[in-house]
Amino acid sequence: PPHDGTAGTIYVDAANGNDNNDGLTPEAAFATIQKGINTAADDGIVLVYPGLYREEIKFLGKKLTVQGVAISPAGVPVLHNPGDFAVSFHYGEGPDSILKNFIITDSFMGIFIAASSPTISNLTIVRNKYGIEAYAGSEPDISNTILWNNTSGDLFGCRTRYSCVQRGDEGAITSDPLFADPENGDYHLRSERGRYWPEH
Repeated sequence: PPHDGTAGTIYVDAANGNDNNDGLTPEAAFATIQKGINTAADDGIVLVYPGLYREEIKFLGKKLTVQGVAISPAGVPVLHNPGDFAVSFHYGEGPDSILKNFIITDSFMGIFIAASSPTISNLTIVRNKYGIEAYAGSEPDISNTILWNNTSGDLFGCRTRYSCVQRGDEGAITSDPLFADPENGDYHLRSERGRYWPEH
């Protein structure tokens, strides 16, 4: 069944938003991604501005694109949930449930998937206990993702395409991605001359 909710684009901004807003413009953004997902209708987009999001996000079976917005110099939004999953797909989501453009770090598990096959791309999943784990016949489409320094494993029950995986499967890049300053949370990639600073 289709999910009722607000059609179109919903905006989320940890720094400037408030979950009592309506989420319909960047100026009236929600503060949490989950509030954006709860409000959005199928085929909608939840645009997430840079900031630190300390929550677990669940797609609730919705056909949504949850997309981080990259803004220099703030970067991209960061998901952080030390005791639990940062993102979970376990409501039978399919390829129309899309997650892209986030850093997921310092969580128990970056992404948990059960009986679902979402589309996942352009993520940096770093320094979690577990990276991405898929169970119960899940077939996620994971591409253009970096999985690095996830202490107990990067991938379980799934594969990636066009990705950099520390403990990689066949076809994955397993070279150090050379983050600019990982100790201080800067997961931009270094250029040949070091860190690119837009103001210089």
